[in-house]
Amino acid sequence: MKLIAKQDFSWAHRGVEIEEFKKGQEIDTEDQDLIKVSTDEGWAAKPRKGGSQAPAAGDGGTPAGGDGETPPGPAGATPVEGDTDPT
Repeated sequence: MKLIAKQDFSWAHRGVEIEEFKKGQEIDTEDQDLIKVSTDEGWAAKPRKGGSQAPAAGDGGTPAGGDGETPPGPAGATPVEGDTDPT
C-alpha cells in the first residue's frame, strides 16, 4: 500500500528496525501495523485518486478557524487586542 507522510516520523518495524520518514515522502509498505498506526495517528495518509496527496493542516485543507491558528470570524476582520468576547 502507498502512503504519503504528513509529517516527519520514525517507525520501528517489528519493534527493532527503525526507519525515518520525512513529510511528503511516499511510503510503499505492506506493514499492516505501520499502515494502521500512521493513518490513525495522522502521521500519514493514503494518496488521493489521481496521485495528489491529501492537504495537510494549514495547507488550505482546513477551514478558517478550525486549524487552531486562524481566528474565526469574517474574512479580513482584525481582532482587537484584549477583546475576548467572541460575539
